[in-house]
Amino acid sequence: MIIATIALTLGIAYFIGIQTKRNTLRQYEATVDCENTKLEYFHQTFKIGDEYSVVKNTLSGLAIPISDAWTNEGNHFIRVNDILMDCPISGRPYCGILFEFKKSRLIAFYSGYPCH
Repeated sequence: MIIATIALTLGIAYFIGIQTKRNTLRQYEATVDCENTKLEYFHQTFKIGDEYSVVKNTLSGLAIPISDAWTNEGNHFIRVNDILMDCPISGRPYCGILFEFKKSRLIAFYSGYPCH
């Protein structure tokens, strides 16, 4: 009887572990999908080579707040977080979209993961 109870307990614990793992993976993938949706939106809105001022004005016109902006060795960086919708909470932190400019021209934009 004791062996059956232990086996049943282990089976239930294993099942709960598998379900938790699957749920965590679903949440993680939902966060990644959300980031990709936002990144695709920017690919449709901005083009590589756009000027820094044009990107800032466009973001302002779209009511997308800039969460962080800085300059490093003459290169400009802009980070935006609140775009279209909130990404679901998961084990993957959502870090927003990062725009990178060189000589005031957009050279890249990408998901900010991993967060720096």
